[in-house]
Amino acid sequence: MPKLAICSAFCLAVLATLTVHADEPSPLTVQLGTRHRIKAPTLNETRELWVAAPAKTQKAVVIYVLDGEDHFRHATLAAETLYREERMPACVVVGINNHGLRTRDLGDDAEPFRRFFLKQVVPYIEQHYAVVGPRTLFGHSLAGFFSLSLLADHPEAFDNIITASPVVHFRRGELLQKMPHRLAQPQSGAKNFFTSMASAEQEGARATAALTQLRIMLNEKAPTGWSHSSRDYPALTHMTTPYPSLYQGLNEVFRDYQTPQYQSYADFQKKGGVSGLRSYYAQRGTKYSVDPEPTSSALRSVGLLMLSADQGEQALQLMRSNVEKFPNAMESHNRLGLIHMRLRQGPQALAAYQKAQALAEKQQHPDLAFYRSRVAFLRSRMTE
Repeated sequence: MPKLAICSAFCLAVLATLTVHADEPSPLTVQLGTRHRIKAPTLNETRELWVAAPAKTQKAVVIYVLDGEDHFRHATLAAETLYREERMPACVVVGINNHGLRTRDLGDDAEPFRRFFLKQVVPYIEQHYAVVGPRTLFGHSLAGFFSLSLLADHPEAFDNIITASPVVHFRRGELLQKMPHRLAQPQSGAKNFFTSMASAEQEGARATAALTQLRIMLNEKAPTGWSHSSRDYPALTHMTTPYPSLYQGLNEVFRDYQTPQYQSYADFQKKGGVSGLRSYYAQRGTKYSVDPEPTSSALRSVGLLMLSADQGEQALQLMRSNVEKFPNAMESHNRLGLIHMRLRQGPQALAAYQKAQALAEKQQHPDLAFYRSRVAFLRSRMTE
């Protein structure tokens, strides 16, 4: 037998005798929230809510999710991700379960459920949690129709409405008959809407035509302060649009919470510069009951714009104030080090990079290797 074949056979024999030792698998339990049972006299039954919330003392907006048994889990994940990335404020997610009752609750005989929702669920949540700012409602398919019907009949109830594949043509298109009258009435306060659908083949011709007509109304006839955005998902089905729709919808309706985007330093100056940025965050703070000062990430972005426009000293001053306000933000120290580097201030840059590294070590940050490499790189440059 050739040597190569003998070697291969030997290796396979050795591998076959190796045993991977592991503990017995055990269940993984992840707590998403808490279960609440509420008596509903208008429905003559007891209903269940699922609630995911930050600490009860932390102020947060609220998102009500219809068909909670299907959408509560991905709603909490979407909200958590967007909050972590500063795309929306902290929130309380409330899943309202309609399992086995959705046709009655949301369609054929919706008025009792509507009264239960508005008169019991909403007050209950606002009594038990530090809810502030705009209310958001999400509904898919028939729940989307229900959500938009609430807009037509009770526009004061919700500030943001996100719908995935709403069956706007339900009940012979009564929503399309109601909406022009609602849109023609004077309204107070800002409202944001997001609608989505799959392809016409997936949704059906009637559903697609009805939603298209509604979108035209919202885009062309909505009162001042009402904003509509939409997204189509031609590669998805009617039953799979809720997952990207809720995530994208939350990202859209909370645009006024997110870090402002500037195309250039000139664009930043055109929009008011630092004073404009502070004004934006003051309004944001009032609406969402959060810190009215610019965030660390916003100041870092502006610092880079200043640096790109050869405003090094101005960028340095801004980053110094940033690390003073956010002393534990490692990326702010890293950005300060970068500015010192650009200004050829090696010792100061090294001190800033070392501070960023120390914070990364203390916080066991996954990017610790990056912060160490910055320190090592600058030290090597300084010894050349």
